[in-house]
Amino acid sequence: MAKELSIFVDESGDRGGKARYCLLTLVFHDQADSIAEAVTGYEAKLARADLPSIPFHSEPLMNGHRDYEFLGIEQRKVMLAYFSSFVRKLPISYITLVYRRSQFEGPARLMERMGRDTSSAMVEHLDFFQSFDDVKVYYDNGQDIVKQALDRSVGKVLSKGVVRRRKTSMTDLR
Repeated sequence: MAKELSIFVDESGDRGGKARYCLLTLVFHDQADSIAEAVTGYEAKLARADLPSIPFHSEPLMNGHRDYEFLGIEQRKVMLAYFSSFVRKLPISYITLVYRRSQFEGPARLMERMGRDTSSAMVEHLDFFQSFDDVKVYYDNGQDIVKQALDRSVGKVLSKGVVRRRKTSMTDLR
């Protein structure tokens, strides 16, 4: 059976380039390590608290927008605490790269740095990545600079035959 690694990518700090910071997070999950029990426990906890089982989105949760607009602040705090507890139990690892936009002349420079930092992190743990037969990168293509940085770094560090890219949305992963 082929060993498969999933890399889920998300960014924060778009706001049309107006955000002071840009964060890029890569979550690594060895598909041999099931998350089913943790998901079932999380969903049961939400049900016992009479809270909706909806895809987690931090900005709308924190600000009471979209799927969370009908929930009060106390309910949203509980959801955040439950989700935090759930994530701590998952067999995952992650890295978050933080960039201050003012330190870059423009999006192209930021994209270059993201690509370089992603490559460096992967090279640092190359034995781990090379232990998998298949690596799937899931990204919603939200920001073009992130997509380009991933395309330039992940495929460069790992064998192109191993890496498969999947466009997705966070709600697809529910």
